[in-house]
Amino acid sequence: MDKISKTLEQLKGEHVERIVKVLRQPTIFNDYPNIRKCAEIYVDYLKKAGMKEVSLIETDGSPLVYGEHYCGAAKTVLVYNFFDMLPKKDEDQVFESEVKDIEPFGRCVTGRSMGMKGSGVAFINAIEGCLKAEGKLPVNLKIIAEGEEMYGSPHLPWFIENHPDKLEDVDALYVPSMRQNSEGNVAAIQLGGKGFVGYELICHGAKWGRGPKEHDIHSSTKAIIDSPMWRLVEAINTFVGDSGNEILIDGFFDDVRPVTAEEQKYLDIMAESFSGDALKKRMGADVFYKDAVGKNILRQNLFEPTLNIEGMP
Repeated sequence: MDKISKTLEQLKGEHVERIVKVLRQPTIFNDYPNIRKCAEIYVDYLKKAGMKEVSLIETDGSPLVYGEHYCGAAKTVLVYNFFDMLPKKDEDQVFESEVKDIEPFGRCVTGRSMGMKGSGVAFINAIEGCLKAEGKLPVNLKIIAEGEEMYGSPHLPWFIENHPDKLEDVDALYVPSMRQNSEGNVAAIQLGGKGFVGYELICHGAKWGRGPKEHDIHSSTKAIIDSPMWRLVEAINTFVGDSGNEILIDGFFDDVRPVTAEEQKYLDIMAESFSGDALKKRMGADVFYKDAVGKNILRQNLFEPTLNIEGMP
């Protein structure tokens, strides 16, 4: 590790410039020309890092970035990253980035560096440091990066179906997401993530037998015509009790496994430096779900399933 650390220190100036460049690159999810430019930046960085095979895979939407590096290791890891983001009111400021001193962290790259772009390029920088210091990686590595995550990654299923050979030998998936606590003295690397299942519920007047059957009507007509939206709200309300904090769906928790001894060990370590107040401030909230405190906040966030409404039209 000393050799790798020294190499990364030598490359730090160039590596920081790469992160700043990619953070300044606009990547609003539906800005296709700029999404392509960012994909091309990723390809360039992967080649500079020393990946043996790097390509831009065209789709009928935004291109995918793919890279692989075999070094005769026993295991193969797939790394996933995305670089698109949602628009914000201060869109011009979102893509500002510079290097400056920020207490208590010291020298920092400002901007959306905590987003996936910053973590993704930092990981690519680490690949270069390892390859230049050791000449090889401890695992065979494959990387997929995309610019369509914000609207459901529509071309990842296409990639999996049309390029099964690129994934058939993968042993594990890793998503780089480097973070540190609010005091700047503890760095964190995620070792896993929750899965996600989404459903779209539709209540239609024609199928219900009440309400408008063929087209939308003005909301004021609720005085004389039933509203499918209220019907949908009533249905959703049966999913939960206690202000949404008690999930009532039969079997929802049946396959939730208990926390393992190893996971509990890491949970205890995390709790030593965890600040609930700092997290509430970052989230813009006054209290936690179920009024959780201390270690229970971490346990709920990392290990408990949840049910939420993503949006209603």
